[in-house]
Amino acid sequence: PPVRQSRSFVAAAVRQAVPAVVLIETEHPLDQPTSGYFDPELPQEKAPVKRGQGSGFIYDGREGLVLTNAHVVEGASKVTVTLTDGRRLSDCAVLGTDAFSDLAVVRLSSPLKDPLDQDLSLGIDGVADKLDEDLADEMARGEADKAGESEATALVSSTDAADAQDAQDGSEKQGEASASAGKGGLGGRLRAGFLGGGWTLPGLRAELPALFGPPPGEGGAKEPAKEPAAQGTSAARKALFPEVQLGDSDSLEAGDWVIAIGSPFGLENTVTLGVCSASSRSVLKMDAGINLKGTLIQTDAAINPGNSGGPLINEFGEVVGVNTMMRRKANSIGFAVPINRAKAVTCDLAAGKPVTWSFLGISHRSMSPDYAREWNSDPNSYPPNLPEVRGSLVMHVTPDTAAARCGLKRFDVVVAAKGLQVRCVEDLTHAVDATKVGDPLMLKVWRSGRLLEVEARPEDLGAYNRRLEAARAAREQEARENWERREREAREKAEQDSALPGFPPQWPQGFPQGFPWGPFPAPSEPASPLR
Repeated sequence: PPVRQSRSFVAAAVRQAVPAVVLIETEHPLDQPTSGYFDPELPQEKAPVKRGQGSGFIYDGREGLVLTNAHVVEGASKVTVTLTDGRRLSDCAVLGTDAFSDLAVVRLSSPLKDPLDQDLSLGIDGVADKLDEDLADEMARGEADKAGESEATALVSSTDAADAQDAQDGSEKQGEASASAGKGGLGGRLRAGFLGGGWTLPGLRAELPALFGPPPGEGGAKEPAKEPAAQGTSAARKALFPEVQLGDSDSLEAGDWVIAIGSPFGLENTVTLGVCSASSRSVLKMDAGINLKGTLIQTDAAINPGNSGGPLINEFGEVVGVNTMMRRKANSIGFAVPINRAKAVTCDLAAGKPVTWSFLGISHRSMSPDYAREWNSDPNSYPPNLPEVRGSLVMHVTPDTAAARCGLKRFDVVVAAKGLQVRCVEDLTHAVDATKVGDPLMLKVWRSGRLLEVEARPEDLGAYNRRLEAARAAREQEARENWERREREAREKAEQDSALPGFPPQWPQGFPQGFPWGPFPAPSEPASPLR
């Protein structure tokens, strides 16, 4: 057969990114109706859960941080991540989610290769063996810088010598295990520290300088313990997880090659090829009930259920977007969150902080001279004198928002924001998003034939939604209390009427009989259900 001379750019890009792509499996608890009878002696059924799947990618291999979609992991009671190399990490932690960007950060649970965070229930010998087998090998792979490579090589050689000595002597006697520590092996030093040096499991981190420093009794003067320990832990952590290379989504243009990687329907590491159909598609134009901020990357690369959270990479293997959704009842129309927007929020998400999004509080539509002339020509239109300019026409102002407080009114036409001309809805939306919460936003507005200047101060969209939720909960609580009060009064009146001789029970008007409780029969009458 002919010898293959070269590979496609797709294969080269995928080969660079796919080791850091992960499969995410989630479990979401379901509400289970409880019966009125509960017997703790009987075995209880396991609570039902809803299982889901998605994708993600590791953007920080040292800390084990995964970027994915918020709708994949939000509300999950358990998150399990499967890496490309087959490692399956359960009970991963969701550090933060943001619904308005549909992004979330997940921290991977530490595998057994990390001696600092692993389950120490393996015992001293088990941890020591893991140190010898895994940590020394990782350090020998050259993850440390050039200055530390010779030191790491010497450390591996001494560890191999300690392993050979341990294998020859056996593990019957603790004294012989302590003797093997003199050879300088990590496992030998760990055994010596615990068996003869007074180390404790909770104090393992405090003993890292002694663990990674020179062996006792060798080399004369003791080297500074701080830097070798930091180098050793850094090298070990860097080797734990591969990571992707983040690109620049602002440099993406329509027609550029893009590649979507993910696990659609659980099929790991599926690769689809397409082009960037639009580099900045407005969410407002999609008319799909999407509650996202900003713009999205549109692509014809196939994005199916399970691709959510996976990387959208360019031809160089750099991540330019986070696959988030597909357009239903359409072919080859998928969308991804630009990676530059993800870069702006990942620090807050990883720290568990809420992401702030500027919010003005208006509904608006694009305004053009043709639209204004058509509006003004209708004798039933109001107001009848819209200015024939380009801008953003305010259709509704939400009460108790930044727009209402600054004096914006319905049918105002915003023609400039922050000194830049507003020609459509997207221009005003971009100006609001680019303004920090609480900072002044200067607007030029046409109203009743006059050009006005208005200073608005956008507020946090999340805080506004939480305020709305608190008000809704208060209204529900008030309605519940009112219903309980009326029900209690009705019950008391029914009891009083039932106790009077010669008066049949009368259920108060406005309450259905038997709900939630029926009136009590008189003591002289037999109990019978109401008809």
